[in-house]
Amino acid sequence: RMYGENFAEVGQQDAESTFNATVVNKHFVMFDELSRHESRSRADTLKKMISEETMVVRIKHVSEYHVPACAHYYLTSNDPAVLYLANADERRYFIHHATEEKLPQSFFTAFGKWMGESGQATPGINALHHYLLHLPLGNFCHTAQAPTTESKREMAEASETELNAWVRALPDVAPRDLYAVGELTRLFNENAVRKATPVAVGMALKARPQYYRFPPMKVSGIVERLWALRNLERWQKATNAEVTKYIETERAKYP
Repeated sequence: RMYGENFAEVGQQDAESTFNATVVNKHFVMFDELSRHESRSRADTLKKMISEETMVVRIKHVSEYHVPACAHYYLTSNDPAVLYLANADERRYFIHHATEEKLPQSFFTAFGKWMGESGQATPGINALHHYLLHLPLGNFCHTAQAPTTESKREMAEASETELNAWVRALPDVAPRDLYAVGELTRLFNENAVRKATPVAVGMALKARPQYYRFPPMKVSGIVERLWALRNLERWQKATNAEVTKYIETERAKYP
């Protein structure tokens, strides 16, 4: 109501459509009741919408053109895995799970009367607008990364793939600190429902900032790409000789 014509409420089909006329020149867009989407395509589309400074307008039978992208997006859903998040550090989304008890109907009835008729600039709307404009935000910075919440962590875990879940759990289950990508690929594929390639495993590792990737180095005469899963401070300072000795010793114990 406060945004007037600059507000748009859209649905599932708009989040997955290549056409975007409904959100052009809007300042506030609410995606209502999104459901789970198994592929990353929708997540990639939403990421681009949130991050881009210029929007490419796509309308049927009209040539594409550009407008400034100035919308804020609000997504609602009852699905705990509605968004694909590579990890809980995803910077674009603030995720909150409403746990408060629903207010009584009497509150909404009184609030509706105070807000006044739809489509009109009422004293209630103006008062709410003024309150939000002058609400103290402390040291909040609108350009900073969105904070990580428990709800965000839960959604990242609920939406992750079999491979990503396996990679996330490695520090707790792997007997060694250091592994080559090929070794991890072999270990994952031993019990995986869907087999992975070394490239896919490498990408899953790269998405986890808590792991450290070494520059290519020779181990037993073979150039390998190694990853540290634990004790990063130790391994970032280690020499090539120390890393090689550790790998050769540990491989003898844990092939």
